[in-house]
Amino acid sequence: MKHTYDVFLAATEMAVAGGNNSEDIQILQLATLFHDTGYLFEYTGHEEKSKLIAANFLLREDCPEALIDGVVDAIDATKVPQQPQNDIQRIICDADLFHLAHPDYPNFANCLRNEWAVHLKKEFTDDEWRINNLKFMQQHHYFTEYGIHTLNTLKLQNLPNLFVHQND
Repeated sequence: MKHTYDVFLAATEMAVAGGNNSEDIQILQLATLFHDTGYLFEYTGHEEKSKLIAANFLLREDCPEALIDGVVDAIDATKVPQQPQNDIQRIICDADLFHLAHPDYPNFANCLRNEWAVHLKKEFTDDEWRINNLKFMQQHHYFTEYGIHTLNTLKLQNLPNLFVHQND
């Protein structure tokens, strides 16, 4: 829930600052709220379930087809590796990985490590986890101007934190 709320806030902030229109902001906000609902049913490939949940809900609410398509496409763009095709998709992708630039990134990473242990049965040594995170952060890039100029700078500041032991 916290991740969804954080993604919602980050995406909204980026969309408003970027001068997006109200229709695009509505699509973006709905997509952020639904983008991880598929986790309720499956971990791997949850985006497909998230798209179905969003589309079914929005259909029941008699939302326009363009809105539903925009929400579904935005959720689809969050699949890793991310390949956004428009501004809405670029914003949701950056917002979904906003935590890479957060000062408390090591805590986020530790939560993800625990999540993977539970849901994917993947266990990592401390060194393996640091290497895994380092590779991901080096391969990842932001798509929006805000992401490129602001979030990336903060993300790079987090790289040294990957080499600090939790108990030091």
